[in-house]
Amino acid sequence: MPKKKEDSPEKVEKTQADGLGQWEEKDLLHTLIENIPLNVYFKDKDSKFVKVNTSTAKRLGVGSPQGLLGKSDQDFFDEEHATCAFQNEKKIMQTGKPQVDLLEHETRKGRSDTWVITTKMPWRDSKGNMLGTFGVSSDVTELILTQKHLAHLADELNHRNAMVEEELALAREIQQSFLPKQSLDFPSDNKPLFQVENRYFPSSTLAGDFFDVLPIDENHLGVFICDVMGHGVRSSLVACMLRGLMEQEQEICTQPDAFLSHLNDGLADLLLSRGTMIFASAFYGVFDLKKDLFRYCNAGHPSPLFIAEKKAEFLPPISSPALGLTPKVQYEEKSISLEGFQRLLLFTDGLIECGEFAEAENVHKKMVDLLSKNASLATCLDSLMGYAKEMAGKDGLKDDLCVVAVEKYSK
Repeated sequence: MPKKKEDSPEKVEKTQADGLGQWEEKDLLHTLIENIPLNVYFKDKDSKFVKVNTSTAKRLGVGSPQGLLGKSDQDFFDEEHATCAFQNEKKIMQTGKPQVDLLEHETRKGRSDTWVITTKMPWRDSKGNMLGTFGVSSDVTELILTQKHLAHLADELNHRNAMVEEELALAREIQQSFLPKQSLDFPSDNKPLFQVENRYFPSSTLAGDFFDVLPIDENHLGVFICDVMGHGVRSSLVACMLRGLMEQEQEICTQPDAFLSHLNDGLADLLLSRGTMIFASAFYGVFDLKKDLFRYCNAGHPSPLFIAEKKAEFLPPISSPALGLTPKVQYEEKSISLEGFQRLLLFTDGLIECGEFAEAENVHKKMVDLLSKNASLATCLDSLMGYAKEMAGKDGLKDDLCVVAVEKYSK
């Protein structure tokens, strides 16, 4: 039996094409226009509709595409939008250039505003004669309204942020107004014995580092420094609590051990009763001129630098918990002779951790080097702050930084 000859690829392709012959070109176009999820329309030279899909008719509130034929934008939109659309279509017919992805704001009386992304092009016949325009538009009203809502929320958020920043700035001014002057003498008479200098650099608007200088009486000068865990508003509020507690303990401020114990009990009562886990390291010392001693207690704080005529040393650390962790702590008091005393430097750990690669040992050496120099106390502290900022680099200090220095005036 002779083998049946296979059709050539060209014949197969022609056969497949002939299979569509039953479809007229207008039917293909109608199927596409009616099923595409966009608004499609053709307009004559007077910008009147001559062909639209059902999607366009529904959008304009007309029952069927036939209801739009012969009508223009003037029949549906406000004068401003209708005129603008007409001018655009007129320009397209004059120049032959399309308008692509144009955002149009549609306004209609008695109806909410809408927005569409529209592409309009010149409509020509097979000989190139201008017949009008045709366009495809997509409703983006929901997107535009969402953008407007988000913009409104952003404006409201910016307004509230500005109010918060204003309040924080005021709180910062109030917080810093309670701090001692940058330089003061003790006693504050014609023949002071000590000069006290401080430098204070919060890493944010509000800080948890806090210090105070207490001229108790003519024979006692107290110096206090603390560092509340964390930064910002919460830490600053705890610092304010400590200040309030200190005011209540003025009668025992010549006794470092009792003073810190009472502060700890008060802070623990305020925080632990509310389930708040926060604490503050602190150091408190008293220059006792009657006994010629510096008596002090340490609550988990970095040990101060003590400089005398023949030595410069960091006071021995005391193993005592920070304030606020647990009540009923008995803090141990220690003392050191003031014979040959020259300078004392108290600081928060922001100085030890001033740079990403800072090592405590290197920072300690720098403190000893600067404070041991024969320069004014103010100059020494400024140099120390310059060193800290240099170590911090372009990112700036990441932690609050506070230093308090006491110097004995030479006779």
